[in-house]
Amino acid sequence: MLVSFCSVCRTVRDLRLNNNKLKRILSSDFESYPNVGLLVLDENQIEIIENDAFGRMDFLTSLWLNGNRFEQFFSLPNKYVSTKALPAIHALLLG
Repeated sequence: MLVSFCSVCRTVRDLRLNNNKLKRILSSDFESYPNVGLLVLDENQIEIIENDAFGRMDFLTSLWLNGNRFEQFFSLPNKYVSTKALPAIHALLLG
């Protein structure tokens, strides 16, 4: 579980959490980071990403998930897969 530890979280635009041995991403983990556009979760040990884990991230355009161990995959909120909705994911790296 990620912890909101500061009042500047809402100003974060680029959040890189690669190589941190994260195993699970909860639906509430990024609530304090609504303005992130780039989220890097590469090379962790992520097995589970709960549905709606990225649902409050209105400006998320790039999500990097390379090098994880997915057992349960998440569904992206409709706002990210709809061609009419902006913002939309421009890069989803799963490698």
